[in-house]
Amino acid sequence: EPHVGKPEINICPYVQNNIFDILCETMMSTESNTQNEMGTHPQFITSVIKIVEILHNRMFKPWCYVDFIFRKTPTGREYYKHLDYLHTFIKKAIARRRFELMSDTNKFIKRDDEEKKKTLFLDFILE
Repeated sequence: EPHVGKPEINICPYVQNNIFDILCETMMSTESNTQNEMGTHPQFITSVIKIVEILHNRMFKPWCYVDFIFRKTPTGREYYKHLDYLHTFIKKAIARRRFELMSDTNKFIKRDDEEKKKTLFLDFILE
């Protein structure tokens, strides 16, 4: 509603938050509710955007092709900071889901009369 009457609106933040919510729920069984917190970007989305931006700029700087040199630059340090955050986020989601699967022993008992449920991508990978 705050955008009613304005000639144009940037829908990118809304789409990004929506995609993030969908990915978290369908792939990792994690609720993020970022759509309800408009005006803010989750750190995950910010890190993905920065990594893509840095990689795009890196393609045009031949001296940054060598990882040893790239790591020494301020841009390289920023890149690896965001990459570490993404890896940590994903590892935590995997560990949390693995714990949930191991603690739910009934999950592994298959019955013929049970209605088939859709399996999460992360569950499929972990099994």
